[in-house]
Amino acid sequence: MGYYVSTAIVDFYIPDDKQEEAFQSVLTFVQDNALNLGEGAPTKLIDLLHLFGFNSVQTYSGLFLGSYSDKVSWISTLVMILSEFSVDGDGIPGGKIDWQGEDGEMFRWVVIDKQLFEQEVAHVIWATPVPLLPSVSFSPTT
Repeated sequence: MGYYVSTAIVDFYIPDDKQEEAFQSVLTFVQDNALNLGEGAPTKLIDLLHLFGFNSVQTYSGLFLGSYSDKVSWISTLVMILSEFSVDGDGIPGGKIDWQGEDGEMFRWVVIDKQLFEQEVAHVIWATPVPLLPSVSFSPTT
């Protein structure tokens, strides 16, 4: 059992010059908690994040945390550790991750001054649906 979550919006990067330090911090957490991450010891942060279930990607802005869809379990602690090193897509210290839980509940983790905070959505009200019109006219050829 456990509570399943999926990322909705991710604006959370680890800059190139902070990846080794972040890797060592996460590795220490893994070792201190005797977490079993499977075969082979990862040597880079991106590989370690993949083992935790993130679809991380190296970009020009640094290591993008990427999408996640699984149990929340250790992820909050992992993101807390990474918050010390994180920046948003513009390179400004901080970052955010918007989540949706298995029950539809939405919440956001936001990094402020290297600390992780949670914001909950009070209530979402969807507008009345309107017809979607094509942005380009289409005429089939015969």
